[in-house]
Order: sequence, then structure tokens, then C-alpha cells
Amino acid sequence: MMGPTTLVVMAAILAGDTPAYAACTAPSAATASVSDVVEIRGRVRALDVAPAPNGTAIVLDVDAAVALNHFTLDNPSRLVVDLGGASLSIRSNYDGRARGAVRNVRLSQFCADTARLVIDLDAAHKYTVERGGNSLRISIEAEARTFGRWTTERPGADIAEAATRRLESPGAVPAIAPVEPEPARNDASDERLTPRTPASPSAINATRRQQQKPRITVSYDGTNIRDVIAAFATFSGRTIVVGKDVEGTVTADITEKPWDVALQAILQSQGLAATEDASGIISVDSYRNLASNQALEPLVTQIVDINYAKAAVLRNTVQALLARDCTGLTTMQTGRELGMPMNQAGGGSQSNQQPMGGQGCVVRGSVASDSATNKLIITEVPSRLPEIVARIQQLDVRTPQVAIKAKIIFVNRTGIQDIGLAYDLGTGTKQFFQQLAPRTDPNTLTNIDTDGDGVPDARGGGTPYQGPARIALGGNAVAGIANANNAIKPNALNLIYSTALGRYQLTAFLNALQTSSLADVQSEPSITILNNRSAEIF
Repeated sequence: MMGPTTLVVMAAILAGDTPAYAACTAPSAATASVSDVVEIRGRVRALDVAPAPNGTAIVLDVDAAVALNHFTLDNPSRLVVDLGGASLSIRSNYDGRARGAVRNVRLSQFCADTARLVIDLDAAHKYTVERGGNSLRISIEAEARTFGRWTTERPGADIAEAATRRLESPGAVPAIAPVEPEPARNDASDERLTPRTPASPSAINATRRQQQKPRITVSYDGTNIRDVIAAFATFSGRTIVVGKDVEGTVTADITEKPWDVALQAILQSQGLAATEDASGIISVDSYRNLASNQALEPLVTQIVDINYAKAAVLRNTVQALLARDCTGLTTMQTGRELGMPMNQAGGGSQSNQQPMGGQGCVVRGSVASDSATNKLIITEVPSRLPEIVARIQQLDVRTPQVAIKAKIIFVNRTGIQDIGLAYDLGTGTKQFFQQLAPRTDPNTLTNIDTDGDGVPDARGGGTPYQGPARIALGGNAVAGIANANNAIKPNALNLIYSTALGRYQLTAFLNALQTSSLADVQSEPSITILNNRSAEIF
């Protein structure tokens, strides 16, 4: 074990006393040579921040072959530890809590061959750096305090083995394994950088929540753009090819941002763009060069099934998404020679389309619809075809349907209340109307034996009188009748009263009626209509 090295961090450090350290280098995808070889001598596998008897201890699990350099900065107070020839196997997502004198810890791949640890302090403190085997311990002397330990997750597999390899041939870019393994995806387009089409902030936020890449924290001050891209390739484990015209320097301070978002922001600030092919290789070049390459791409044809919408309706929309080559007269002449549709008035391949800008643009692709199978036949460059298919899938969605039902009821209510009186007054067989109480015909009477002695002693039996009413126009007989032919039927109450008054017979009927009826007629019309459409119910 090497003895501890003790330094006093003072605010009066002279600017000229900044310790020297090896220049940060990175392989260039276009100009790499044998003299440019970057050697990775070790890896950083873990980082711990824990309390110590004399303050705070920060322990790194790093290979012993890694070179060490440390220095301090003021305003604010910081301790910087550079690990030369080291690559990161972990990501430091420090939680931002103060632990003793430590306010924040940032670990990042500063360059392709240098990992940097920056420790933010609350003030200037003494510190010691001790190395032993594969352990590097940094002790910050301060008042002892109690706080919780923080540590990074150790990688479960040797995921950065490729980072220790050297560039063996000029112009070759080493394939570096990703820092953190991600689940395999069936669709390679999930990993692509697609800055072509702007989206709404809500859609961008939702997409980032679903496919957020590992976060990176890094600072650049006048760093060559090629070194920056190489560092992002090492961090992400992706293959990035840089165009021959990519030049410039980068000054940026990125804190805890997804690596793809950070890379896209850096490229946009340099007037560059990134595209990804079907195999997953990312190409970085200027917009003009990318447009020129796209203009020379061969066309491919793909048939897309339309499930819910009508292919003829989507055809015009897809036509507006086709790539247009507006790079110059040479491309225009090539388009004429190949028989491509030209848009001299502002874009578009059909006379009924609206102008889309770009005088003299060539619409390379085409789209046709088949109404029999409800399919679209799209001819386009391979780099644009996946995006167009994705837009079609967003448009070809099931339209919600609304079912509307109504119940119509017609009610008819009737009520009857009635009372009536019917009577018949007559004199036996001489005068009667034969309507309410039938009279016995005297001609049908027979002799009957009432006492059982065998000798008839009375007249009885007989049948009701058959015939019209008997009315005597003279004499002292009286007859009366009322409502005999207008009886209430059906009735709720019938009262009969019959009495003999001397020679007269009175028969009376009292009828009472009360009825109530309730009738309803129901109708249930219904209709089903697409959402956002008007409908009428008959």
C-alpha cells in the first residue's frame, strides 16, 4: 500500500499551481491512426460514500493500473479526481443529499480514456487519498456527523469488457458494450434518434417516460466534436459513424440527462444531425450531407395493411409525408431523367395537392391505394419508410362508436263514473211491461197439491209470459217503467228491490258503475353512429 498523500485545500491557490495531467484523448472515427491509440487500463466498478471517524470517506472500486491525478477548485470548493485510462462500468446517480462536508458527487466519463470524479464540498477541507490494490479511498476531514451510507449498484455481469480493448487498425471504431444492459427489443426502431419531425411537448414527455435512456453527467470546455461523439459512443455502447466534414469544438455542461437527448442537443448546436439505419448504426453529419445521401438512396416498396380507416382517404395524407429532394439542379436533372414527378410550383406529385414549399423539389417516392384489399402501396427511401409506417399506424386507429337509444311512451287514461235506477210497476197479470220482472202467463197455470193429500187444492207452476208488454188503456190499473232498456253493463253494484203494494207490484234495480283504464304505447328507437358525427332518430 502506498502511503497517504495529504493536501491542504486553501482558497489562495494560485492559478499557475494547477497540477498538470495527461491530455484527454479519444479515437476519431475518421482520422484514427496507430499514433492515436487510446489505451483503457482499467474500469471503475463501484462508488461508496460513508461516514468516517474524522469526516466522510469516499471509496472507489477501480483497477490498480489506472493512473491517478487529483486537484482542487474554488468558488465553489470542489475536489477533482481524474482516473487516467479508466472507463466506467457504473452510472453515478447521486441522490443530492449532504453527507458530512460532501454536498454532491459526480462521476462521469470525462474523455474516452479518462473518468472524472467531482466532489462538491461545503468549504475548503483537508483530504487524504489512499490506494491499495483495487481500492481508492478519499477521506474528507471534517466534523464527524451521522448520516446514511450511499453506494452505487455493482454491475451483475462483465458488461464493459470491450472497453479494455485497443484500436488495432486505423479508421476502426471499437465496439464498446453498453454501460448498463437493456432488455432486448423486437423493434429496432425503439432505439433510434429521430429528430426529423417535431412533436408536441406532451407527446415528447410521454415518449421519454416510456423509453428513457441512461443518464449522463459530463462537462466539456473547447473539446473537439469528434472526441465528444466518441465519448458518447463509449458511454452508450452504440456504433456512431462521423462524417468527414464534421468539425468544431464543444463547450457544454450536461447534468443528469439521457444520453440521446444530450447528444442531440450538442449536435443541433453544431448544425449537425444524427440518423440511424435499420441495423442500428448512427450516422452523424451535416443536414446538407444527410439530405444528399438520402437523395441517392435506392427506393423500396412496402405494402401496408389498413385496418380501420380507408386507404383512399389516407393516400393523400401519406403523399404529403414522402421525402422531397431539394438539394440542387443536379438532383433535379437526375429526377427528370428517371421520370420522377417534379414540383416546380412548391412540392407535391399531384396537381390537386397544396403547395408544400421548396421550388424545384423532386418527390422521389409514390403512394397508391387498393380499394379491394384496403392497402397502401408505398415506394420510398429506406431511411424514411419506417417513419411513414409509424405515422400510418397512428392514423389507422379504431374510431369509437356511440349508441343512442330513446324510449317514447304515449299514455291514454279514461275514467267512467255512473249510477242508474230501473223500476217496473204493474198489476200482476193485467198491466206490466215484462222488462225487469217477468210475469207468469196465467194460461199456463196448472192445479197442484200443496198439502199432499192427493187432491189439487191450488194453482201454480206456469211459464213466464211470452209476448209484448200488456197494457190496459182503461180501468183503474197503473203501470210504470223507467230505464228498462238502458241497464249499465258491466256494473260494479246491483241492488234489486221488489215489493207488493196492494194489487200492484214494484220492482226496482239500482245500478252503480265506476271504471278507470290506463293504456300506454311504448317505442324504443335506437341508432349507432361514429364518434363526432351527427345523427337523427326517426
